[in-house]
Amino acid sequence: MKRTTVGVAMLAGAVLIGATGCSGSGSPGTPTTSNNAVLPVGTLTSADAITPSIGDAPGATSRTPAAAPVDPATPVCANGQIAVTGTAMPPNGTRSGVQLEFTSATGVTCRMTGFPTVDVLTMFGQHVHAQKTNRGAMGGQSDPLADPVAVLIKPGHPVHAVLEGSTLQNDGQPCPVSRSFLVSPPDTTDIRILQGDAYQCDVQIHPVG
Repeated sequence: MKRTTVGVAMLAGAVLIGATGCSGSGSPGTPTTSNNAVLPVGTLTSADAITPSIGDAPGATSRTPAAAPVDPATPVCANGQIAVTGTAMPPNGTRSGVQLEFTSATGVTCRMTGFPTVDVLTMFGQHVHAQKTNRGAMGGQSDPLADPVAVLIKPGHPVHAVLEGSTLQNDGQPCPVSRSFLVSPPDTTDIRILQGDAYQCDVQIHPVG
């Protein structure tokens, strides 16, 4: 299945004016700015960028296939070795998301395991931390009960993770929208600022695969 990178387009769409009910906390670190284009949902460079799998609800992405075992002797990915971009995803009901792509920025082969760290930034400078879950409405690993496994990144062979959020608050009111979010690849302390609209409600990040 092809996935076309279009820069970072996180949960883009109409700007929604939200009521209270979603909040974030935390303090900014020292992020590295990622100069990525911002494109609205559906602005993909090919029609087959993301396709639903049989049995999924309309708009849901295909499940992450089981990864082949990775040699434990492969070095863990380190700071400065991974570039991050994103691909806009079609919505699934009230869920909206982006497929994050992690590529080798230095031409090295390395491994990573588990979840990226993602924080959505509010207009007040607060951080809404993405909950780490194995699977959600927009995608994730095929077995939601299994522990995440190591995946291999090498030149020309990126890995992906799905970031998703809700367009509605618990009371049914529109969810507030942020304009940027922070991403740290698994096993690193690098922080990338990615520009794009991000819903602040029920934000989830799923494992790399």
